[in-house]
Amino acid sequence: MSLTSFLRKNADVRERFRKEFKKPRLNVQKELLAPPMSTRYAMVGTAFDYLLRFQLHFLNPNAIERGDWVAESALDRIRDNPELLAKGQAIVSQARERLRAYPNTGQMSEELMASSLLLAQLDVIFRAGTGHKYIGMVHAEDLQDLRNLISCVDLDAFKAKERCLLNPTFGNASILVGGADADLVIDDTIVEVKTTKKLQLI
Repeated sequence: MSLTSFLRKNADVRERFRKEFKKPRLNVQKELLAPPMSTRYAMVGTAFDYLLRFQLHFLNPNAIERGDWVAESALDRIRDNPELLAKGQAIVSQARERLRAYPNTGQMSEELMASSLLLAQLDVIFRAGTGHKYIGMVHAEDLQDLRNLISCVDLDAFKAKERCLLNPTFGNASILVGGADADLVIDDTIVEVKTTKKLQLI
């Protein structure tokens, strides 16, 4: 569960957040840098999270990452379906293999992008319990969306001086809100990455 989902389900907590944290005004008008080519927005967004973390680990070799991906945790949710489990295990194994090859080239390969999309499919199973029938499908337009998104990243903004934490959790505090995690911590800043069609705070 994400923190956003937790807030949607708990009106009293949501109201307290509204009182404690004032939403800043965002008066910026810009064109989309990477207009979406598909309508699988959420999955591409999750795949981009994976892809960005892969790139930042290369950029920050001493980065600390949580031992398991969320996609790996999803395997426990499909153990009662041997065929699906075999697919999921193959996706994770292949992604790990492709990621190991990445530092040797420094190039973001098509294969690693495809693995990011496949891992994102497993993420949906873990977080929402849905999407089983889509496991293993990679669409050309989703790959292009990832190419476009990753090309927009200003890597200088993600070069850590002291610490880089990838996909960290917050111990008991995460458990209290259903296992919420963060995308990145760069030095003393928590970074939450969002891909969106509209430049606005919701």
